[in-house]
Amino acid sequence: MPDETSGEALPSPEEFASPPAPSEETRALRTENASLRKRLRALRGGEALIVRAVQESYADPPDLTVPAPPKQPKRKAEEIALLHVTDWQLGKLTESYSVAVAAKRIAQLAEKTVRITETRRSAASIDEIVVLVGGDIVEGESVFPHQAHEIEQSVFEQSVKSAPAILTRLLLALLRTFKRVRVHCVCGNHGDPPRRLGQHPKTNWDRVAYEVARVALLGAEDSPRKELASRLELHIAEAWYAPFNVYDWGGILIHGHEVKGGFAGFPWYGVGRRAWGWIDAIDEPWEHIYLGHFHQHVSACLNRRIFYATGSPESDNVFAQQHLAAAGWPSQRLQFFDREWGVIADHQILLTEPGERLPQKVRQGA
Repeated sequence: MPDETSGEALPSPEEFASPPAPSEETRALRTENASLRKRLRALRGGEALIVRAVQESYADPPDLTVPAPPKQPKRKAEEIALLHVTDWQLGKLTESYSVAVAAKRIAQLAEKTVRITETRRSAASIDEIVVLVGGDIVEGESVFPHQAHEIEQSVFEQSVKSAPAILTRLLLALLRTFKRVRVHCVCGNHGDPPRRLGQHPKTNWDRVAYEVARVALLGAEDSPRKELASRLELHIAEAWYAPFNVYDWGGILIHGHEVKGGFAGFPWYGVGRRAWGWIDAIDEPWEHIYLGHFHQHVSACLNRRIFYATGSPESDNVFAQQHLAAAGWPSQRLQFFDREWGVIADHQILLTEPGERLPQKVRQGA
């Protein structure tokens, strides 16, 4: 039946009852759409499960303890410095060593000691230093036959003038940065006169140098200097060794010529034999033993004790080069002690001029 308005024929009732079938492309799009909706519902369900599980696990964590921020200590830790000086051989004259050079190197030692101490003071209070003076501070003049040709001063000048002057300047420099300075001294073999003369066993030119320095700083017994009485102690050992303590840690200071035997420039086994014997032979308890004599910077454990061998500010030792093949850099030793742990830092203080120590690659011009 034609449409009166448009004049076109209307769809038949059969055409209204059955709409046209969707195309193949439409059916594919509908299938894909249904699949995507299903996957989206699954993802949303899994995300909700994960969020819920995380929330439940962190709601009351039974095994998670968050540490409190550390509290800054009201007072810094405390340490005591220890400076081991030995084998200055003052009076010896070589191409690179003299009294003037020795004085310059000991002044450098004081400067580096103060610098390292100031650095450590950022974390610890360091008011005291123990100075171990290990002997052979003077070179002597009759230790071996041709020694007279290798010295620039008589043993009198060495022990009464040069040695006490340089030692006094070192201690005064330390007193400028430490409230208390405690000094322990032993004598070396170079200060011994020839034993054939039958002198008293205490007669030693090192001891003379120590006594002159003590009088210069602390005054004579009948007229003491009061300004340093509470800040400076200077002990000269009567025996061949000097016992001392840093906190409760015991130490033994010797020169080192008491050690015999060994090879390759340092008597490793000789130190061990002597030290293990001294455990019972020396009454004072000790954990650390300090020695010089061999001009080598060495340390090692002897079971539960430690020995520290320290170098020398001397250079150009012809005997060491010829017989021991040893030619180390001039040096001394600086340590820091903690009350609980004992030695907490151990430094070899090298006493050389800027540019003197260079990498071998630079020395060889590579």
